[in-house]
Amino acid sequence: MVKSRIGIPLLALLVCLAAVPAFAAAPDPGKVRQLQANNIPLVSLNTWKDSTEQERYGFLVGFVTMMELERQWQGQNPLPLKLSLVQSWSKGFEGVTLKQIHDTLDEYIAANPKDLDRQVVEVLWFKFAQPKVKEQVGEPEKAPKAKKAVTKKKG
Repeated sequence: MVKSRIGIPLLALLVCLAAVPAFAAAPDPGKVRQLQANNIPLVSLNTWKDSTEQERYGFLVGFVTMMELERQWQGQNPLPLKLSLVQSWSKGFEGVTLKQIHDTLDEYIAANPKDLDRQVVEVLWFKFAQPKVKEQVGEPEKAPKAKKAVTKKKG
């Protein structure tokens, strides 16, 4: 069994990479509008709604895997909740299945059809992590809506 500080995250990454072919089908780029934040694609509820079940679960597996990798990286002395989003997310997802996360997003979209520009991560934060950690961390303000990309005209 791998027990080194890098061994467990590396093993988890290899397991995820082995699953990549199952999630390789990408949505039609013409149908998916992705906003950018520091060159990282942000997945909106609209993107979620237009994705297949396989793509949705692929996103969730990647999301929770990245958190688990960071949690493993922090090791036996994790950062306190106030200093680590990973610890907050981990607390929020305690005892929650991928299906429950998936269904929560679908239920949110059905109940809030005008919020499709909200980011999936924002909804997950306010549905799972924030309620479980607000007593210890304090209640954060609602995140502002992402701004639309502005293109500069050359001339």
